[in-house]
Amino acid sequence: ARTSPQQPMLQLEPGHRIVAAAVAERMAAPAETRESIDVCCSDFGALYHVSALPEQRHVLRISAVLECFQEVEAAVGRGYFAKLYGEMLEATPEPGYSLTLALNLDQLPQDEAARAALVLRLSSVKTDVIGAPLRLCLAALQGNARPPKPHYAVHYGGGECMYVVPQLDVVVVVFALAFSNSTEAAIARIFLQEAEMSRRQAKELSTAPSITYSQDAPLELRQVDPSSP
Repeated sequence: ARTSPQQPMLQLEPGHRIVAAAVAERMAAPAETRESIDVCCSDFGALYHVSALPEQRHVLRISAVLECFQEVEAAVGRGYFAKLYGEMLEATPEPGYSLTLALNLDQLPQDEAARAALVLRLSSVKTDVIGAPLRLCLAALQGNARPPKPHYAVHYGGGECMYVVPQLDVVVVVFALAFSNSTEAAIARIFLQEAEMSRRQAKELSTAPSITYSQDAPLELRQVDPSSP
């Protein structure tokens, strides 16, 4: 079966719902009933391709293309994704895609929790790529180590960018958003203000990151040298 992406849809889950469903279905199918698969689906700034060839139905491939992939890979190092995905990462991605993961359906973990974690990992390629600089900075902060770089910039699409600025005791993340009109900007401001108010009022959210919204660049971003990589 083959499906094509229609209009992009906002997904709030860590992984892509269609990719997760396709992977979980193939993992649950008995070996003797496996079928080839060819599914394409989109997310903001990303396109996924889930496939299994008729002559190689035991190998499920998940490919993704993101316009920011080369920028992120250059920032975190080529070995980052090899360490993250291990043997699943193919040396040469599918033509037209940024990276390809290959899952051998004959070598799946028996534990259901491990299988669920694998489905989540395979459907979260976009999250893994865009979030790579943040995870590096948080790991350095947790280990009391110096961050690899003074700041990171991820241009993930639509004229928008995420900046990650590590400091001594915190990691500041700044999203530069592009609004098509003033109504969108007003909705975003109200949404973020409500989120920050909820964080302050709810005890269970007291340790969540604080949120600020401004039309001007925050101090942490103004201190970044725009000429540095």
